[in-house]
Amino acid sequence: MLNKLPLSAFAMLLCLCVVLCAQLANPNRGVNVKPASTAEAVPRRVALVIGNSTYQEAPLVNPVNDANSMEATLASLGFEVIKGLNADQRQMKELVRQFGEKMQRGGVGLFFFAGHGIQVKGINYLVPVKAAINKETEVEFEAIDAGFVLAQMEHAANQVNIIILDACRNNPFARSFRSGVRGLATIDAPKGSIIAYATAPGSTASDGAGSNGMYTGSLLKYMRTPGMSIEEVFSSTRNEVMTKTQDAQVPWESTSLRGRFSFTGGGAATTAGMSPEEALWQVTVNSLLMGDFEEFIKKYPNSPYRPAAEKRFEQLKAANRSAAAPAAERSWEMMYDNTIPFVPNEAWNETMVQAKSGQEIWIKASGRVNFGEFGPAGPDGITRADKGRPLSSCPTGALLARVGNETFCIQKETRFTPQTSGVLTLGLNAANVSAFSGSLTVKVVVQELR
Repeated sequence: MLNKLPLSAFAMLLCLCVVLCAQLANPNRGVNVKPASTAEAVPRRVALVIGNSTYQEAPLVNPVNDANSMEATLASLGFEVIKGLNADQRQMKELVRQFGEKMQRGGVGLFFFAGHGIQVKGINYLVPVKAAINKETEVEFEAIDAGFVLAQMEHAANQVNIIILDACRNNPFARSFRSGVRGLATIDAPKGSIIAYATAPGSTASDGAGSNGMYTGSLLKYMRTPGMSIEEVFSSTRNEVMTKTQDAQVPWESTSLRGRFSFTGGGAATTAGMSPEEALWQVTVNSLLMGDFEEFIKKYPNSPYRPAAEKRFEQLKAANRSAAAPAAERSWEMMYDNTIPFVPNEAWNETMVQAKSGQEIWIKASGRVNFGEFGPAGPDGITRADKGRPLSSCPTGALLARVGNETFCIQKETRFTPQTSGVLTLGLNAANVSAFSGSLTVKVVVQELR
């Protein structure tokens, strides 16, 4: 039969067979097959964590512990973590640049700093270890402008930026500063960001008596709570810190996040399922700008959130009025300056100092103590661990100070600001001091901002 077909018809039949065979061999050829959806993929999470404790002026106990704990928590929550401990200025700048490079792909960026933080002329600075600051004009050359970190995060254009500053501890250089301003200044959160402070603007935060700082210890717990939004995490942290300090320390946040972010859930913020009113309240609720709350009340005068908005507006108004007081009207006044004899074999030596929340207390000790079988040592204590000592984060036998329910590791010299009031008592960090002998001379200076 094929012999009777014309040559042209035979060629057409052959081409048709080739096409049919190709289609059978690859049924998807020519069909637009969409790849599997990646909508459920979690955005990349990158974090920079820095903890500085070993300052030459006013060393701190907990920042390194805080940084290590924060690193472990963030890693368990899917963050790629860059960490720096006791970093000097050069190292801190390099870490921030490395952080900026890691964020270039977008997603979620988080910066955490624990250590000393100070403000000069409304600019916040994070203090590296080894910083040599003798006057205010040297700060910008010795410390790190917090704006340097924010600039890296803004350039990355992340969906979510989180900045956590447990850096409002007392200014270790206050004696050489003309201004009496304390704590950190308010930073307006860039678009898609939330900035969390360990305490309110112009206030100082407690270093804590446990293995973590007061603020970070509470924050870590709520970050790991399943289902909590980031606003709920910081709100719960604030409530716990205020309860523990009897409202002496009030953590604050400034936010421009549009929607919901959860540490334990997906990385992107979303307003799905929210009404316009709810979405705006989510953006406004933790703001530090009075105008944000005025705008919300004006737009939704009958909102169920109005009482909370009015209350927060009044709090901000009072805080801004206090922070705006001229420096000439606010100065440190000496309340107590004396040298106190210290008896090492008494559990606690009660002083004549009635300390108040918010005062700056400077303690400097000298002399030697005989720690029985452990031998003699100075107020820094000894390297051998005493499991029953009152403050586990402080060396055995080191000098301690206690105000109310707070305990501070003094060693040779430390400045601190208690968040509770009470009689200042001194003791050694050991379970049993009855066999101790020797003597320490302790100088105590108390200042109050008036």
